[in-house]
Amino acid sequence: MKKTILTLISTTALASGIFWSQSPTIKADSSGTVATNSNATNQQSSAQTAQSDVDSAQTAVDQAQSEYDQAQAAVNSTSAAVQNVQSQLTATSASSANTPTVTVNAAMQSATNDYLKILSAK
Repeated sequence: MKKTILTLISTTALASGIFWSQSPTIKADSSGTVATNSNATNQQSSAQTAQSDVDSAQTAVDQAQSEYDQAQAAVNSTSAAVQNVQSQLTATSASSANTPTVTVNAAMQSATNDYLKILSAK
């Protein structure tokens, strides 16, 4: 579009009898094209850098999600193990409640200690 406008201006200037010693159309067109190409290259480079940043961020997100999933699996496994131990403890406590208890008086304790002394002396 820039080239078309400059060509139109140049053609209008020639038709009206205005002549330049140097052609500003060529310089303007040439520098305008270079500037446009440079801007396009810069924008393309920026877009590629941005896409690379997005790809890196997505990789980091995927890695974090994988680590989270592994940690969650460990938590679930540990929770199941804790529940298993708690149920075993509850079962053991229930069976201990039915275990008979023996009350030892001082005479029994003294006799047991004397017996252990005799066994250890042999």
